[in-house]
Amino acid sequence: MIPLTELIEKFLRGRLSPEEKKLLAQKRKQPDFEEALQNYQQVMKAVQYQGESEMKARLQQFEQNLQPATSPGLQIRQLIRWSISVAAIFALSLFTFFFWPKAQENSNYLSEYFQPALNTYQPAVRGNMDMSGSTTLSQALQAYDLQQYPEAITLFDNLVETSSTSLFYQANALLANDQSEMAIPILETLIQQNNDYTYQSRWYLALAYLDGKAPLNARSLLQELAQQPGSKQKIAEQILGSL
Repeated sequence: MIPLTELIEKFLRGRLSPEEKKLLAQKRKQPDFEEALQNYQQVMKAVQYQGESEMKARLQQFEQNLQPATSPGLQIRQLIRWSISVAAIFALSLFTFFFWPKAQENSNYLSEYFQPALNTYQPAVRGNMDMSGSTTLSQALQAYDLQQYPEAITLFDNLVETSSTSLFYQANALLANDQSEMAIPILETLIQQNNDYTYQSRWYLALAYLDGKAPLNARSLLQELAQQPGSKQKIAEQILGSL
């Protein structure tokens, strides 16, 4: 059975599998569990600011010491009490505890900094937007140029063979369509390759990580961009200063 801490962490990050969603839905029908879950959620959001990985490790260690016969509702209440004590060790102020999560949620880096990459591979010629007889890639890029991102995504998905070009513009279309979670694995593949899109892919991946609430992953990419001369150097420094 999945540990409570892992189940709740996945819930907070929006990464529950269909089976885990069913399990959590069943548990949340218990009033004491639901109340405890809400309190636990506030604690975890707060301590994330001070040290998420350390907090998680301590919670897992603490959970291993719980009695097997303890009810789930009682277990989670014990976890909450222990979480609060650890938060005190981190000297978490009341201001941070109650207001930091809201402030973080208001930072939308994707909407503030994202601009779809200009199609320089096969730009559409004004006055000649007829897609009939075109290849699927050409159709996808033309839909992309017209900002018809859902259609472009479908066309990219239908490609028999992909390339760094098709993957790069597909990831951009996904970001423009508010699907950063689906763009992340594509961009992660691109930054591992030596192609014409590696530099830009680092930038877009950093924004996707920030949109997916993964600031630590974004920070490492932004640090690389800030140390490397290029069009994103200054803006990477600016975002790093706000994290």
